[in-house]
Amino acid sequence: MPDRVVGGHKDRFDSRTERLSANLSLVFFEKRGPGALYQLSSALGCRMFAVRHAHPRDAQAATDVLRRSITELCALDHRGDSDTLGKWLANKTPQDFLSWLASDDNFCVVAEADSHVVGVGLLHRSGEIRLCYLAPGAQRKGIGKAIYLALEEQAKAWGLRTLRLESTVSARQFYERQGFLSAGTVTPGFGISHCHPYEKQLQPTGRERPAPDRER
Repeated sequence: MPDRVVGGHKDRFDSRTERLSANLSLVFFEKRGPGALYQLSSALGCRMFAVRHAHPRDAQAATDVLRRSITELCALDHRGDSDTLGKWLANKTPQDFLSWLASDDNFCVVAEADSHVVGVGLLHRSGEIRLCYLAPGAQRKGIGKAIYLALEEQAKAWGLRTLRLESTVSARQFYERQGFLSAGTVTPGFGISHCHPYEKQLQPTGRERPAPDRER
């Protein structure tokens, strides 16, 4: 599954404003200050949330989101099988989250709405998206897309040309809407679940920062 995670990177986003279309209303995605906080709100002001860097203080809330999302929103994958759920949730603890944040090879963000964490995303420096989960009730509000765009922006900043992930059944249409294409046959996941591999080729922006040479 797309969540075999070991860390969270702290690079800043490039300062820019993006216009997005979500649920037929114009929205604005923009940098909101020194903490690299991004805010997404509809033109009518009917919803507002922020995507920002994950911090250690988010560990409990973020893992609660992961566990609820897997349990409640990934039912087509685990089908209520307790063994599958147990294996899938085994590394979704605050201690694991803190260990993910300790590695410079990963970049981790959370989405907040009304001061509550409602989404989690994590990109590994290899180009693999390993986390992209929403809390139940946070779907179809543009939050998942905002998380994904933050991860894609970091991938471009690292100079990556390809993004990869292993999708759940429920998330396949979401990733396809973001431009991902199927990249192989289905593989075994946790327990009775299966992984659906996807890839997306990124367009260079001319502002890339190559990943540092990590050989020592």
